[in-house]
Amino acid sequence: MALLTRLHGTREWRGALRDNGWPDAFLTGERFARFLAEETRRVNDLCRRFLGK
Repeated sequence: MALLTRLHGTREWRGALRDNGWPDAFLTGERFARFLAEETRRVNDLCRRFLGK
């Protein structure tokens, strides 16, 4: 994770985001943990809804 955090601050990273039309969604630590928890809940809800589980 340390390498990705260092890369995130580089001109090349910003250029890749710009050139590909990507949003900067890089997260670490607690923010990343919250994102994973929210996504897990969202996917589980969809599975229950569409698969009846």
